[in-house]
Amino acid sequence: MNVCENNIYNCDCLYGLKNIDDESIDLVVTSPPYDDLRKYSGFSWDFEETARELFRVVKKNGVVVWIVADSVIKGSETGNSFRQALFFKACGFDLYDRGNKRIEEAYNNKEVLKATVSQVLDGGLSVIVDEVRIFIPASLVSDSYEKDLSKYAGQEIEFVISEYNPKRRRYIGDRRQLLVAQKAELQKELFERIHEGDIVEGVVKNVTDFGAFIDLGGADGLLHISEMSCWVP
Repeated sequence: MNVCENNIYNCDCLYGLKNIDDESIDLVVTSPPYDDLRKYSGFSWDFEETARELFRVVKKNGVVVWIVADSVIKGSETGNSFRQALFFKACGFDLYDRGNKRIEEAYNNKEVLKATVSQVLDGGLSVIVDEVRIFIPASLVSDSYEKDLSKYAGQEIEFVISEYNPKRRRYIGDRRQLLVAQKAELQKELFERIHEGDIVEGVVKNVTDFGAFIDLGGADGLLHISEMSCWVP
């Protein structure tokens, strides 16, 4: 097979690569099958041989965009993408993890990220940002204890990166501190707005033997039972 420019070829990737001249490719973008997360009609492939062929055909200073992810087993990633990265480095490639760079910048700048919850795990939530899987522990999902996190499945949430450790592939997100900060701001605005003797509206959050707790939109107020009245027309 003679490989020519501006043509589309449907063939085994290794067969196709072996018919390409040395250092003739500027850019390769591919997302191969990985970790049994994606399958192509039972097709199997030789990763190491493919990596060697890519190094042969890509020009010096050329780019290979290798889009993969790891499956999560019992809360832990398999790390296969990391092992593949190390093999690419052993072949002679320089490594640049775009996803890691994005997360590093977000961590350093305390940037608020937004992503859809991809998995609800026993101990928290999993989201993906630029192919990097971020774990949000249950204790950092909300500002109050939530036993059942299933309601977050498929939801888009905001969070910040509270731990960034690429050597251990540990990326921890924190949604709780955003909620705490939002409530603190609402509380500040509330206290600046209300005064003793004002008539305010709120939502009953909890009823006890001695009264009711009312959400005033930034702080909870106690309406004592002795201050309650009931009027029936």
